[in-house]
Amino acid sequence: MNGHIVAGGVNLALRKLSQDPYLSVDEMQSGVEVTVVGKPIIVPAEQTKWGKARGRVVVKLANGETRTWTMNNTTWDRCVDAFGSNPEGWLGRKLTIDVQMMSVRGETKKVIFGAPVAQKTPAQQFSGF
Repeated sequence: MNGHIVAGGVNLALRKLSQDPYLSVDEMQSGVEVTVVGKPIIVPAEQTKWGKARGRVVVKLANGETRTWTMNNTTWDRCVDAFGSNPEGWLGRKLTIDVQMMSVRGETKKVIFGAPVAQKTPAQQFSGF
């Protein structure tokens, strides 16, 4: 077999039908870096449990596993400012995780925030700074 399924005479490439597991606050700690490995999307409000549009991206953890991260607006806006509005520009970019205790709907909970890691210029990369 060549990794394809023939359906009605058409070769279809195999792909995952489910998404990566969601990023959990219980597996994160402040100071950890994650890498964006999937193009970001905006999930429409009617498809979220919050009733508000949310940004979603797939990230790779330090251990190589991937997670789907539905970002809070603060993290999403930081990423748009740092990485731009073109989804291609996000790929390979890094964020530093910051876990904070926040009041969410009247309950104090751990919340994951992300801070985009600045890319070094070619001169900085060459000089080692």
